[in-house]
Amino acid sequence: MAPHDHFLCESASARVVHARNKKAVTLNLREPKGRDLFLKLVERSDIIVENFRPGTLEKWGLGYDVLRQYNKGIILVRVSGCGQTGPDAHKAGYASVAEAANGLRHMNDFPGGPPPGLALSLGDSLAGMFAVQGALAALYRRTVSGDGQVADAALTEACLAIQESTIPDYDAGGIARGPSGTRLEGIAPSNIYRTADGSWVVIAANQDTVFQMLCAAMGQPELATDDRFVDHGARGRNQDELDKIIGDWAAQRQPADIIETLSAAGVISGPINTVAEVVWPTRRNWLPPWAIIPTWSSRRWSPTPTAPSARSRRDCARWSTWSRPPTGTAVPTWAAAVPKPRRRSLTSS
Repeated sequence: MAPHDHFLCESASARVVHARNKKAVTLNLREPKGRDLFLKLVERSDIIVENFRPGTLEKWGLGYDVLRQYNKGIILVRVSGCGQTGPDAHKAGYASVAEAANGLRHMNDFPGGPPPGLALSLGDSLAGMFAVQGALAALYRRTVSGDGQVADAALTEACLAIQESTIPDYDAGGIARGPSGTRLEGIAPSNIYRTADGSWVVIAANQDTVFQMLCAAMGQPELATDDRFVDHGARGRNQDELDKIIGDWAAQRQPADIIETLSAAGVISGPINTVAEVVWPTRRNWLPPWAIIPTWSSRRWSPTPTAPSARSRRDCARWSTWSRPPTGTAVPTWAAAVPKPRRRSLTSS
């Protein structure tokens, strides 16, 4: 794969994911004609979603007071970096800054290290989810009042809202929760452990009854009555020691054996998969890429006994090559014969 091919595939798939089930139209809202067309859409719509910098719609003469004149029940969902009000409302926003400024990245770290981000725009997705909740609440309220309303979703507030009890912890107890690496401090055992082949598994058994099952599955039932690990508080205080015991046990076993053994015992565990392993788990029957990955042309195929058309196969090979099964996986004859895609730009026909 050429250095730029990863970007091409990523861009193509991202566009399909975010644009699915949508029809696209371009309007220049700075011009009277574009504004008039937009207002005609407002008349027949339920919800408008916008993510301009606060005040932009008002600058164009399209504030909510204007929209209501064309549709009393219109719901305006506004997604912005810092919300529509407050001292930072005028600022533009990106997910990376929202995650950092509101404490999310601070906790995604090992103590003493630089706070990294995920390889995802988490803040964008979170704000979108809260925006949907606001839209649904407004729709329900409209069935009672007949009126629409404005739903305000901020990236910063969305990143703060998922942080469990961090604010009450600080407000009531003066405790500022910090990074804890791969585990939660005081919650044990709940961590990742390296296996015999060098990969990692997650084992979560912090509940007393589940911990007893874990001890039995490891062949060390006496740990469940050991004063160091006898209850939730004791295990939290002796977390390092307990993690070492479980880590030593896991290091002697293959990940599949660990997960099978613990699952049979009723202990929660699982692998840390890459995206490729999620798409192609070894225990799942082979499915052609078009059964799970939409192509650039937004087609979505379903697995059928009949081979897809030559055009479908070309599209699939062109845009879904990264979802091919691992080498050695048994595939239908016609799928194995899909021609190797040529490198083409996204603008090629």
